[in-house]
Amino acid sequence: MSSGPASPREILQTFVFPYESAADRVSLYARWPDGGVSLADAAGALRVPAGTTVDFSTFFNSFSHRKWGLLTDIDEVRLEVTGNGRARIVIAAIDVHGAALPVAEQIRTLDLYDEPIVVTGIRSIPGAMLSVSVTAQDGDVRLERMAWTTSRPAERRVAVAVVITTFRRERAARQAMGKFVATIIPGSPRADIHLYVVDNGRSLEASQSDRVTLIPNPNLGGAGGFARGLLEARDSGRYTHVLFMDDDADCEPESVWRTAALAAYLKDARAAVSGAMLYTETPTVQHEKGAVFRHSGSFDKFLEALHNGRDLATAGAVASNDGADEANYGAWWFFAFPLAAVRTLPFPFFVRGDDIDFGVANGFPVVTLNGIAAWSGGFDGKRTPATEYLSVRAMLALTLLHGDRRAARRIFRRARRGAVNFGLRLDYASMQAVLEAIEMVARGPRAFAHEPPPLETLGRLNALRSAETMSGADFDGLYTPRPPRGWRALASRMLAGGYLRGRERGERLPYAPIADDMPKWSLLAHDRVAYGAGRDILVMKRSRRRMFALWGRALRLALTLGWQLPRLGRAYKDEADACRSEAYWRARFTADS
Repeated sequence: MSSGPASPREILQTFVFPYESAADRVSLYARWPDGGVSLADAAGALRVPAGTTVDFSTFFNSFSHRKWGLLTDIDEVRLEVTGNGRARIVIAAIDVHGAALPVAEQIRTLDLYDEPIVVTGIRSIPGAMLSVSVTAQDGDVRLERMAWTTSRPAERRVAVAVVITTFRRERAARQAMGKFVATIIPGSPRADIHLYVVDNGRSLEASQSDRVTLIPNPNLGGAGGFARGLLEARDSGRYTHVLFMDDDADCEPESVWRTAALAAYLKDARAAVSGAMLYTETPTVQHEKGAVFRHSGSFDKFLEALHNGRDLATAGAVASNDGADEANYGAWWFFAFPLAAVRTLPFPFFVRGDDIDFGVANGFPVVTLNGIAAWSGGFDGKRTPATEYLSVRAMLALTLLHGDRRAARRIFRRARRGAVNFGLRLDYASMQAVLEAIEMVARGPRAFAHEPPPLETLGRLNALRSAETMSGADFDGLYTPRPPRGWRALASRMLAGGYLRGRERGERLPYAPIADDMPKWSLLAHDRVAYGAGRDILVMKRSRRRMFALWGRALRLALTLGWQLPRLGRAYKDEADACRSEAYWRARFTADS
């Protein structure tokens, strides 16, 4: 390890100092082992009080040398530090247990000495990531800027077209446009970036910036919006990569810049970059970092969010978060891919399932990296009959598009069983939504390609949820039931969870945040159940009439679908390419206008 010249230099990642509006996320940026926590000042600099250490072994500021060494040909990196004051700077390798091995150490006066600390042979350094700690020696230290750079030239030029699709969410879209115009686009250290906002609601005013293009579009959902943005980027001839983002996805500008840097160095030119999703409510906890859709062979889960629930507040968790990639698609809250690798456009799902099909159908090698992420709200609180309809029809169609006959039988059986379980939990609207989703998919791929967007269906399904708001007496009576055991479990099943028995026992009200959390055979002798969270709690009543009508519908599906599945599978596979084609989408944009 040695000091060396600062140029030539290519920025790989820039440190993100903790700032006021991210105060609930500080541990993703820095830690203070001895206390003395501080936030970046108005100029973006970080003050380290005398005798205090700031540790950057964090999600945004560690350098995943093992991952960079695996994905690229980079073997030398440089730590650049500018600021004021005398500081001890330590670079250490961190393993998945959080153990640290010193790699380099210097004491320097930042005002007088700004040459980088060079780390060579990163593939031979043990551990998963390199971390930096800075200790103020004789007085306060002011850190103005820190970055990981390399002297190795990039493998390719990168120019990024960012595509955001929105529908009548003007506030979120304006905030996203403002961040790109004010920070992300002008601050990009490497890539030319342009933002395309596809306005499916046609309710936004055009941006005054020439780096933002507003595209009024028919409401063809996320699939149609992102397909439109992709075609606009391709038609321009200016961009090498496209980045799909949700209109309400909150990300650090560094995530966009780091994506461009990684794309410039990847050994596999076809590779796509999938951003992790962190929960807005618990911002250090990860929902997923890439995902896997399984559609053939033997498996328990059709869909798996990788590294779900991992709290990234500790160094060991961050180090273990950047292992080998297993994902075969990336969700569209943050998904970047090379335009040259696009074989096919999205399938017209409207929403749900379009990102999965796009990743699998194009066969992108999907990579992830710490520091590339977006925050978004959790999904459990967003579950309604409409979302159940969209999710179930997506999983059924995806399996027909990509899976074998065995997988199709399994997923259809699971969907029917899920519908019945909703009924056992008194959520008849969700039961009907699942059954309608099965019936819609059974009509074949033309139901997705040529029927109007399902807006009327979604509104009707949500309106079916007959429920009453909770009273004070109900609130005092809430309890979480346990699954019945022994003879009670047998009796519950014989009485269909209580549907064959009309008397309600006591005044307590069974409660669960969502129907899936309620033990399905626990409603013995109860006529009501409560679902929801916070102030959005609804009380649902038992209805034998609705229940038996829906059970009959489920039985008819079970009797008729079995012999249809082979034909359906062939139809979806044979017609999929036509439904994903450029000609199909351009015709839809014109017709629906």
